[in-house]
Amino acid sequence: MPSMLLCLLPLFMSQAGSAHPPAAAASRSPLSLTGAWELFSAPREQLILYQRADGRLLGHMAGSPGLILSAGSLFGSSVTLDFAGLDGGGAFDPGVFHGTLYGALISGTIDSGAGPQAAILARSYAPLVEELWLIAEANSGLSLHASRLTSAGAFFGGAFVGEGQCDFIACGGTLTDWSLSGATHSITTASGGSCPSGGTFSGTFDSTSRQLEGSYNQSSTCGPDVAGRFLAGKLGITTSVATLEVLELLGDFCDALEAESTSAVNHLHSAYLHDGMTRTDWALRFAGWFSGYDSITANAIPRRIITADDGESYPLLATPPRIDWQLLVTGVPIAGGAAEVLLDYKSGTLFEDSLDFLGNEGGAWVIAGNFQSGPLALGMPIAAGDSDLLVFGLWPFGVHGGGHPEGHPGIDIEYKAGAQVLAACDGEVTSIAPNSHFSGRWDVILVPRPGIVVQYDHMGATAAGIAVGSVVVEGQALGWAPAPSPHRTVHLGLRAAGQPISPVDYLSPSGAVIHSALWSTARYMEELVEPLSTNAIEVSFPLTASRSLVSGSLPARLEFTRSDAASDLMTYTLFDATDTAFEVGSVTFSPFKPLAEIDLVPITPGAATRLGVLDIQGSDLWIDWSRGTRPTSLAGASHYSLD
Repeated sequence: MPSMLLCLLPLFMSQAGSAHPPAAAASRSPLSLTGAWELFSAPREQLILYQRADGRLLGHMAGSPGLILSAGSLFGSSVTLDFAGLDGGGAFDPGVFHGTLYGALISGTIDSGAGPQAAILARSYAPLVEELWLIAEANSGLSLHASRLTSAGAFFGGAFVGEGQCDFIACGGTLTDWSLSGATHSITTASGGSCPSGGTFSGTFDSTSRQLEGSYNQSSTCGPDVAGRFLAGKLGITTSVATLEVLELLGDFCDALEAESTSAVNHLHSAYLHDGMTRTDWALRFAGWFSGYDSITANAIPRRIITADDGESYPLLATPPRIDWQLLVTGVPIAGGAAEVLLDYKSGTLFEDSLDFLGNEGGAWVIAGNFQSGPLALGMPIAAGDSDLLVFGLWPFGVHGGGHPEGHPGIDIEYKAGAQVLAACDGEVTSIAPNSHFSGRWDVILVPRPGIVVQYDHMGATAAGIAVGSVVVEGQALGWAPAPSPHRTVHLGLRAAGQPISPVDYLSPSGAVIHSALWSTARYMEELVEPLSTNAIEVSFPLTASRSLVSGSLPARLEFTRSDAASDLMTYTLFDATDTAFEVGSVTFSPFKPLAEIDLVPITPGAATRLGVLDIQGSDLWIDWSRGTRPTSLAGASHYSLD
């Protein structure tokens, strides 16, 4: 049984075990399914439904981040609810519910492949708050998404899912408790499946950094207990009422599209603007659909809803009101033929979020856009000539090492003494907090547009007039380079919807010029295997970089392999023109010299060490070596390109 099914079944399974409603509810009711539904047993979750004009249903499973209602309907009194699931182990099928509506009850069965089980849903009037959290293991960076439900401030229920992994706590499971005593959070979890397990967390919420930090213990029937430290941050909240209102927005928007009504555009904010696209642009797009297609269908699948920040959202994860969802619009050409896809919109695609952000206009939720006139473009947080090269100069995005075995979520820049740290873009300062690793240094967070965060970590003192709430312009001084320890480094990070992305990919032309100058002199231990200005974060170790000969007399291909993200130990393999490996050995790399040095120590077959010099420029490598005396220049170097 998939782990998240543990979250679903308690919601549906009747304590009485009967598929028949009480006699008092025997007559069918004309009531719609719009509203909240639950079973009053622990753990408790809430299914919020909105019924469209033709009986199709939109839904949100509050308290279950791994479950979505992919389809649903009410025809007469017959109810169908088709669920889909995703946890740390991947997608799974939670099952389909078939039942009958009897007033304030829905009685039926759910079948997830093991045979139908009796289930009764009861209409709920509990006013719930849903908090969305990200919980990360402090050392590995492995994380969970958790949904905590409260009623009048008291814990009500909830669940969690692993973010692409099952090693931290479990693939998914339920929150059996999440109670607060002052700033102390006490959390317990339970998971089923083939290896039942449980977790306990105890942490303290820091109201300044808005971060929850503490210790955890994990127990499993399939392995030893595990203990460690965790960090957690809140993304935002929603309520039962607000969630239903957002579902109503989506349902009515889809109904208007299917009716080919010009009122469809009224579900967008009157001042809608997103990266230069206006409400008028959408109106013209809709008009094109209506004039060229018949039998238009529009189906929405909500996945996550955030309607407010309660003042406790973690600055790097906080987002304005938004919905993560899928909208599929199809139509049959008037000229005839098969139905065509007019729009397949999916939240989660980087910067493809034109229908994600919510606003409130006239007392109703609307789709708002990000109110930006063009795409994001960043400058560099350093002026030309203010860089230094005491150690690495610039340490790039995605590199695994240097305290970031999970992958470096930004770029680090060395500053010369007295240099200013500059705003990379216009925006509002939303957080200034002490850095957790370096005493006397500061982290500043700037929000340039909805859903986007720019972070400046381990700065020195902030500039005069810079405070939370300050609105700054690109190039304005935010503060100063820190004191050396051993170097003056500031971290530039960029996050979209809480996820780290490479700032290099969004540099303006002027920013790219400064970055290019810094990158040309960058040097770092991981460069043999991760040599790019933007390296992939999602990789597995051992990690190998293969390079093929472009010109020169050295072997036709060479590989460098790093065995572990937490170690600088590397090996090499040399290949001849037939791509046959003829030498394997260990690597000693010394990048922090005017001309980087490398020693290739053969293991198979045993021979004298190859003493080399090299230069790496992104995907290009120039290298020369000798078994006797190390070359003093790259005049006779061979040129390799990354495969």
